[in-house]
Amino acid sequence: MSWRPVRRACASIAVPIVLALTALLTPRVSAQGTDGALADPITTSELRQYADRLGLSPQQRQAFESLHDEYKLTFRVLRDGEIADFLSRTRGLQGGMMPERKVVAEIFEDIERLQGKIRRIDDSLFDRLPPLLTDTQAALVPRVRMQRERTRYEAQQMLWATGRKPADLSALFRKLELTPETLAVTDPMIAAYEHRLTTQMRKLSESTGRMYLDMFDMIEQLGLGDLDMEEAQRDPEQLRQLMEAMQQVWREITIRMQKVVGEIEKLNQRTYRSVRSMLPPDDAAAYRLSYLGAAYPEIAPLAEIPVLTRLDEALQRLKLAPEDEEAVRTSVTDFGRQLDGIIDESTALIDEHRSTFSPFDFNSEAMQEYQRKLQTLRGKASELQQRVVKTVGELVGEETLAKLLAAPTETEAADVAATPAAGAAASVEAVAEEPAIKSISGDPLLPPQATRADLRYWSDDLGLSADERIVVEELFNGYIERFKALPELASLRTARQSMWSYDAESGLTSPPTEAVLDQVRLERERAFAAIMQLENAFFDDVAAVLGEDRIAMVEQVRRQRERARYQRTTAPTMFGGRARNARAGVDLVDLVTASDLDADVRETLTPIVDRYVTATLPVLREQREAQLALQHAQDTLTAMQTRAQMDDETGLLVAARYQEIVGPPGRRLKDAARRLAEVNKEFLAEFSDALPPAERDAFTRAYRVDAYPKVYKDPVCVDTHLTGALKLADLTTDQRESLAEIAATYRPEYERLSNAMVELVSKGGMDPTSFEPDDWREYQKRTGELQRLAYDRNELSARAASRLEMVLRPQQLAELGPLPKPEEADRFSVGW
Repeated sequence: MSWRPVRRACASIAVPIVLALTALLTPRVSAQGTDGALADPITTSELRQYADRLGLSPQQRQAFESLHDEYKLTFRVLRDGEIADFLSRTRGLQGGMMPERKVVAEIFEDIERLQGKIRRIDDSLFDRLPPLLTDTQAALVPRVRMQRERTRYEAQQMLWATGRKPADLSALFRKLELTPETLAVTDPMIAAYEHRLTTQMRKLSESTGRMYLDMFDMIEQLGLGDLDMEEAQRDPEQLRQLMEAMQQVWREITIRMQKVVGEIEKLNQRTYRSVRSMLPPDDAAAYRLSYLGAAYPEIAPLAEIPVLTRLDEALQRLKLAPEDEEAVRTSVTDFGRQLDGIIDESTALIDEHRSTFSPFDFNSEAMQEYQRKLQTLRGKASELQQRVVKTVGELVGEETLAKLLAAPTETEAADVAATPAAGAAASVEAVAEEPAIKSISGDPLLPPQATRADLRYWSDDLGLSADERIVVEELFNGYIERFKALPELASLRTARQSMWSYDAESGLTSPPTEAVLDQVRLERERAFAAIMQLENAFFDDVAAVLGEDRIAMVEQVRRQRERARYQRTTAPTMFGGRARNARAGVDLVDLVTASDLDADVRETLTPIVDRYVTATLPVLREQREAQLALQHAQDTLTAMQTRAQMDDETGLLVAARYQEIVGPPGRRLKDAARRLAEVNKEFLAEFSDALPPAERDAFTRAYRVDAYPKVYKDPVCVDTHLTGALKLADLTTDQRESLAEIAATYRPEYERLSNAMVELVSKGGMDPTSFEPDDWREYQKRTGELQRLAYDRNELSARAASRLEMVLRPQQLAELGPLPKPEEADRFSVGW
């Protein structure tokens, strides 16, 4: 392959264009490492959906799962062979290099070829189904095939590069719990829709590649293909012309793509209206809510009204007098018709906006006019809601109205009534703690005030007597009052509020100047110093109360609080600047505190804790300085971007300065995180060596969970259910043997996959300020490997859950509690 080199200083210009042109390398949730370029294999979750649609019996499901196991092995051969080779060739596209047209044409040819192979592997699975099925079930297989075909198209991120992805009404329809009579009327309409939708998505897939190649042709025709980027960088006017030309090219192509996607949305609108007209009121309301949530999330909240979405349920429960019930129905039905009109007007406005929107358009006035119109419609809907609530309230009274709006089910009401007294006591304790928890500094880069939970820990560490606790608590109350009244916090709030000034006459918001940003940074520093001074004064007072013999203990607590001040700030993340080093976020002191250790063991750890605190403090200070610098850089870049939009300039000119502005503080923050991770690694070994074997294993496990939460806080892990199942008292011999077999297969493989994921995550993520081709390729490679491991582990858990359902009786499963849902595995992703 050949690439046109682009000067690194301009790489930030090329990268968004390359991403827009190819859209090949966007990681997909729970993907098997195909980077969003190709479809993933059929998952266990999808297999269950197919089985549900076909109405398979337990025996049929087991046979289907066996076929699925063979299918996944076949797919893995393709993934590890030709797909891996393809991804290796394409990963350089995200390295800030502009590919030649020939290269991109070859990529699209490879995608088409590999999608064909994936289709044939899918077909081989469905071809083996008929011998397992009844005639009625076999008649549904074509619809299941089309469902999988649409999934393959949805997986191709390049089809949705404009950010506009139509809903699949079939998937929304299947979530409705319809009566057989309603289903008999509406399902044929959905069947016809599925055929038309699949055909249109196929056409979209076929045309998308041609559109991207047309984009390259347009770039060549404008004479930009061989442009000397170094020369353009030295000439601001030439650079401006280049960026404006790029915007125009992308605008023309995206409008063409929007038109194709718009045809699918028109089909959705027609089908949605036809199907909804045949549904009972509550089902129609639920269908509207799910449709708007999927197709028009901008206005979905307009339909989230209990009195509208659960009217039949509420009226059946409340048992109103017939005349009152009829009056309520009339009012709500009339309200629904008026709301439909507002929603139709809103969707038309959104459709018009989407049809001409380009991701690289920076026409702020047009966007603000669109937002103004949309907000006006939202206001109309809100006024309508208030009127219907008032009308219904006048009909049935305020008390009944409250029940009608909330519409709790009898089961929910019973659950609330059955809440034990212990739960109530816990709630009281939580409420008592609430003010201290919520009283914070108001700035993400400042530490919150210490809480009463902190005070309890400090009191325990200092060994306070009952009388001493009373005195120290009085000192703490004074600290809280002074914290709330700090004038430096008020000054910071004022400075932050003045950053963006709104002009009511023009309706425009002006970005902050450099002087304003500098003032905010200065006020933030003053506020931090004031907090530090206030807390040091508190600890001085505590030391005075306790006397000289406990000064050393007070100093230990003071240093722990100083570390907390640096740790309890939020690193800026808007431009990917967070230091994504998993081990850097772990506090070994917190792990020691939370561990169940004997007093003598804690005593042996005290010197290590002291040295750890001493070692981490300077690094934490440096990390906070880097966070402040990065926030300032991001605020500066955002202000520049907004100012460019207001002046009708191309925002890509500002993007070209990304590395210059954000790069230094971003790298500084990443370096601080690396150093903190090294300290943690060193002291983890010290703590582990000082602990007895049993406590050592628990401590190491707690560290791994804290350091790698995305790996170990797994929503679909079934280990707890396996443990509970093996403890059931009424297991038969066959059940016990089957469960032991599941555990023996599941647990070692789960641990192996988890360890492999930790190994990848521990290598760190991509430097967000780097556009080096090698960095991008390595990042994409690790991401792909991590996604594959996550996919394999999710499949392992989903299949183990399925086997548990087959082995245990319904009563036994109920005793274990709900099993993890396989579809949650499809939503699970592992980030850096």
